[in-house]
Amino acid sequence: MITRRHATLGLVTLAIGAGVTAASMTSAAAKQDLHVTTTATAINDFVDVDANGPSPGDIYVFVEDVFDTANTRIGTAEGRCNLINPALGRFECTIITRVTGGAIATDGILVNQSGATSTGAITGGEGRYAGAKGEATLVLGGPAGPHHVTFHFTD
Repeated sequence: MITRRHATLGLVTLAIGAGVTAASMTSAAAKQDLHVTTTATAINDFVDVDANGPSPGDIYVFVEDVFDTANTRIGTAEGRCNLINPALGRFECTIITRVTGGAIATDGILVNQSGATSTGAITGGEGRYAGAKGEATLVLGGPAGPHHVTFHFTD
C-alpha cells in the first residue's frame, strides 16, 4: 500500500522527470539527451480527498529542485499528480519544469516504487523550449531523492 511519504516521493520524481526537457528545437543541441537529478523541497503535499487513506482521486502537489550533472541548481519542477491505482502505486502526473531560458511541460504515469523507471511524454514548453517533444525517463530514488531523470528529445 502507498504511504504518504512514498506517494510524495514518487510523485515528485515523476513530475521532475516529466517536467525537465529540451533546448531550442531548431538547434543541434535540442536533440541531445539531458541528464538531471531532482530533490524534494518543503512543498510536498498529499491531499487525501476522502480522508480514508490513499484512494483513486487523491492528489499530490510538489515543487522539486533540479540539478545539472555538476550538481548546480538550474531550476525547479512543479507538479500535480492524481492517484489512479493505489494497489500498484500508479499516479498520472503533469509537471512544469522551469530552467534557464524557459519551461518544459510533461505528462505521464508514475510508478511510485523506489528504483522503478517511469516514462512520460514531453508535451511542449515555452521560451527556448517552445515546441519541445520527446520522452522523459525517471528513476525514482528515496522520498527526498535524488531522482535521476533523462530527457530524450525528438523532432
